[in-house]
Amino acid sequence: MNLPDRNAGIPRRPHLPRPSVRAAYHRYSAPRDSSPVRRRNFEVIQLDSVWMGIMGAAATFLPVFLVRLGGGAVATGILTTLPALGGLLFGVSLGRFLQGRGSVVRWYAWSRFIVTWAYAGSAVIAAVVSPSLVVPLILLLWAIMALPQTMGQVTFPIVMDGAAGPQGRIDLVGRRWAIMGLGTAIAVAVAGVVLDVLGMPVGYELVLVTGSVAGVFTYWYSSHIVLDEGRPEPPASANTAPLPARTLLRTQRPFMAFVTRKAVFVAGVRLVAPLLPLYYVQTMHASDGWIGIIAMAQGLALVAGYTFWRGRAKRMRPRVMLLLTLTVYGLSPAAMALTTAPELVAAITAVGAFFAAGSDLSLFDELMGRIPRDQSVTFAGVDYAVTNLAGIIAPLAAAVLVGIVGIEWALVAGAAVSTVGLAMFVRAGRPAAVEAAPAGSG
Repeated sequence: MNLPDRNAGIPRRPHLPRPSVRAAYHRYSAPRDSSPVRRRNFEVIQLDSVWMGIMGAAATFLPVFLVRLGGGAVATGILTTLPALGGLLFGVSLGRFLQGRGSVVRWYAWSRFIVTWAYAGSAVIAAVVSPSLVVPLILLLWAIMALPQTMGQVTFPIVMDGAAGPQGRIDLVGRRWAIMGLGTAIAVAVAGVVLDVLGMPVGYELVLVTGSVAGVFTYWYSSHIVLDEGRPEPPASANTAPLPARTLLRTQRPFMAFVTRKAVFVAGVRLVAPLLPLYYVQTMHASDGWIGIIAMAQGLALVAGYTFWRGRAKRMRPRVMLLLTLTVYGLSPAAMALTTAPELVAAITAVGAFFAAGSDLSLFDELMGRIPRDQSVTFAGVDYAVTNLAGIIAPLAAAVLVGIVGIEWALVAGAAVSTVGLAMFVRAGRPAAVEAAPAGSG
């Protein structure tokens, strides 16, 4: 006997396949209104960021490796100063050179690829060279790398802007820096375990070689970026004439004024950076455990900040976001100087890092909004050179200030310099329109 179907007349829910991880990634990897070209750019740049985060472990432990090889404070100081010195010396000239040389993406990908193999090169030098020559040769290698490092930094903002367009560049670099920060935090933790197990020098050599291997993947992904209608590739032309510096200063005063304001603010930040380890050890008398907690709080706050501020950038006026983030970030060292309690210092560091992420995104967006599109690489080189000038002078000033007024007041001085930069941004008002580069300049 056939029994009646109790579910008769009730529409059945259609069977929907469970979304795959790949489909979910494709859905959330880029803004919904992205064109196919820009969506692909978002995807490859975020995958590139994963490998850049892994490579960050090699960058973190390279100075430590140098110390364990016998390098002192002078050697590590030279190592950390070389990128800034390279930016100061080569930033403008490389920008002018690259302006008429065709694909920015190709130069960007290759320059980073060359630099990544310097990590493996450092490991090879340590393994085969006489101990008395290891440190000088590693420093020489990284001095040579200052040129491709500068090339990668000069082309970076142009590539990010062209990959996402003016409306998506904050979203893209926010995702990139958040992924890199998280990836580096994980990679450093894993590398620390490896170093504890394998020791010196094998553990360090393995970490450095792994960083170079990660560089192969970063090259593959970054070379697949396509600059679309947001910022076309600058045409290659044998007749392209470099923009003279005097003409640049005369015709692009709003841009130069912005670069100056930014450099003053960055000088305050760079003045504080070398003081923090001294403050933790000599003033706070913090244990290694607390120093690790402070560093972890800073890293996690940066990741959270990049994620938060890239979303707020769509709803908040750019000027409001810029001034708010610069204010809190710039004043955080002065707040830190008021206490030696490690709990409060960790909290202040986290708050400062959270707003530092927003200031990074705002300054990047403001910079790209002021760069003339027909001379984009040239102007990016000028910005990088001026910023690195501040990055060289400020740490030297910090060393002088510590000897005169002490660490606490030196932190306050750094905050004061950043406040001067903030005041310059407030006084400047809204950005002026970007002028075109002079005719015939490329």
